[in-house]
Amino acid sequence: MGDNNTETIITFVHDDGRTIEIDHLGICDPENRGEFAIYEGDNQIGEFMLPWAIEYPDIKAHRELPDDDELIAQAKLALADDPRVLTQGGVAQLFAEAVGISTSDPDAPPPVR
Repeated sequence: MGDNNTETIITFVHDDGRTIEIDHLGICDPENRGEFAIYEGDNQIGEFMLPWAIEYPDIKAHRELPDDDELIAQAKLALADDPRVLTQGGVAQLFAEAVGISTSDPDAPPPVR
């Protein structure tokens, strides 16, 4: 785990040789607990979130993070574009579809059901 002055909690070497950092966005902002950004150097190359990250901050504040191995596994799945990995964009899209709005084109009419 990294120091408390940054959001980086894990640095690992990916199977392809890249050095990858996992940042926990909840360190600096408790509302983002359970949400992670994946970096290679200064470039964000991916993201993922834990299923409970959509809960209210006062509820998820008491949730424990998975161990490093699980977070690394989630990061690798996210980098492989595995559809099982939750992302902020994916959750927003699911919500939009559930309420019948489009996130791709703000001027698009809702889908006909």
